[in-house]
Amino acid sequence: MAGSGVVRCTKVGPVLGPKASPQPPKGCRLCGRGAKLVLFATGRCDHSCFYCPISPEKKGVDRAFANERPVRGIDDLLDEARDMKALGAGVTGGDPLKSQKTFSFIQALKENFSPKFHIHLYTRTTDPRLLARAYDAGVDEIRFHWADPRNALALGDAWEVGAEVPVIPGQAEKLKTYIHKMDVAGVTFINLNEFEFSDSNFPALIRRGFLHKDGEPGSLEVEGSETLALDLLDWAKTSLDINLTLHYCSARTKLFTQLVERYKRTATHIARPFEQVTEEGTLLVGEVKDASGKWLPTSPAKARKTKGGRLVEYWPTFDRKPVEITYFGP
Repeated sequence: MAGSGVVRCTKVGPVLGPKASPQPPKGCRLCGRGAKLVLFATGRCDHSCFYCPISPEKKGVDRAFANERPVRGIDDLLDEARDMKALGAGVTGGDPLKSQKTFSFIQALKENFSPKFHIHLYTRTTDPRLLARAYDAGVDEIRFHWADPRNALALGDAWEVGAEVPVIPGQAEKLKTYIHKMDVAGVTFINLNEFEFSDSNFPALIRRGFLHKDGEPGSLEVEGSETLALDLLDWAKTSLDINLTLHYCSARTKLFTQLVERYKRTATHIARPFEQVTEEGTLLVGEVKDASGKWLPTSPAKARKTKGGRLVEYWPTFDRKPVEITYFGP
């Protein structure tokens, strides 16, 4: 399941060069299993991409989050990783290499779990000093966003070097040029991400004429992105003699595979004996009132049979945010 998550949801396989791996990079495979903690290391970034999906509360601010948990110290990060029994972390931002804390976070994860705890990191930084610090800290896989990978490749083969970029409709030639340059440079993979709307980038995308996929106003996907991605895969198969692996990751993969599987994994590990894990990765707990009117936890089955009982469904996050509350009887 893990290795096929991206391929299954996108309905297409990777384009393989003669020396390329037949699987997505390890970071993707672990994400597909829900085994990767998402470490938002900082909101700081030197660039101003019009499509940046980061919320205003995080953008430009040097604050960190482990999944949904605010990281005020190393213990917060480690607690979140333990709650989900993470096998690795995807370090994102902003640009993670713009914060000194990122290196401490990476070292703490490696030291407290295992040297095999897999770290992949997204960046646009090409500064050789910062890349060397990331390499020495133990980053296993680095993914560049529209940046030159050569300084990272020069550091050695202890990490895997690749790229990850959005497939923006109208930028076919730019994407082809970048794929070719990355292949010549010697990276091992490129992930093509479906272009998406977010709450923060929605106005900018609408102003530029981007539309919701299939004309559905609630759709996260941008019309034309998947079509262009599939065209690029066909182009790479027929027009290039590439040595890298080219993957396409749809918005559905991120939402219905990566996120849901992470929720399921976390819920399974933090569920109390009277709680149930749903197919969506939420937790169900029953509650009944005692003589003083205080809500007490019980099994969902008992709550359903108790007049005045209730069923609480909530996300398996650090704050256990409720999704829905259902009451039974008066």
